[in-house]
Amino acid sequence: MRENFIADWAFAIRNALEDTVEKNFPQMLHIWPILKGFDFEAYLWQETHIIFVLRDKLIGIPTGSSKPYKLNDPQAPNKNPTLENLTEWQHYFQKKFSLNFRDAAVIIPLKDSGKNIENDWALWNEIEKQLWYQQIKLIIASQFSYLVNNDLYSIPQEKREKLITELKKVNNDLYLIPQSKIENIKNIIYIKAPVTNLQIQQDSAQATQIISISENKYDNKLKEVIQSLKKSIDKFNLSEQQKHELRIDIQTIEIQMTSQKPKAKIIGECLASIKRILENAIGDSLAFGFLEKIKPFIL
Repeated sequence: MRENFIADWAFAIRNALEDTVEKNFPQMLHIWPILKGFDFEAYLWQETHIIFVLRDKLIGIPTGSSKPYKLNDPQAPNKNPTLENLTEWQHYFQKKFSLNFRDAAVIIPLKDSGKNIENDWALWNEIEKQLWYQQIKLIIASQFSYLVNNDLYSIPQEKREKLITELKKVNNDLYLIPQSKIENIKNIIYIKAPVTNLQIQQDSAQATQIISISENKYDNKLKEVIQSLKKSIDKFNLSEQQKHELRIDIQTIEIQMTSQKPKAKIIGECLASIKRILENAIGDSLAFGFLEKIKPFIL
């Protein structure tokens, strides 16, 4: 097994989740589990498959072992994962690794090209690829249900009620979007190309059009605004919860701005979130001043 095999595929899972969310639920990107930070574990099953466990964390550099642990568990399913027994595997993951709805687990074939994940993927057969797609879909469906049912995103009430009505609870604690919705979820393995010239329209009553943030055009100006905003949080006429959310958005932007390949959509969503929070500071001239400062980054 090549040195970076575990890390490569841990990030491939994370990137597949992010790309799928970007294409299906872009307005929820900035609050989606695992995308801001995660730790990972890997387990070798019967010398043929690797189980990846990604655990959500608020922020921070992802950490994990470069070598898989050997899984010697008599309670583990004894048949290779397939579309037919995937539910059994999902329940095993939840119980064995004490997963919650913010975490994710994926099992993949141990096929190491010795090069990179694109070459690994070329070694997979069609059944293995379909299993990958289905696992990503189920994780997205489960996390979506978690976000909606825990009121972590301010979806308009009428739309929220419709979404909750559509959700089904299947096999005790595995939540799924209806099959018609799952089939429409677009799948991506991994995208290496940098994101440029993107525009997002949020699907909500208070939709905001966000411009892309190019590699150099806004870096210094945005950093100055964010640093100044960070120092002023305690001065705003906001609740403690709103200040907490503001700090999370700022931390996320700071992480993206120091990345070699900052994600324009994540930065844009956080700026939109900051704008909404500051608009709640009624009569606060300082907050109004910062609203004016972030206007160059929001259309």
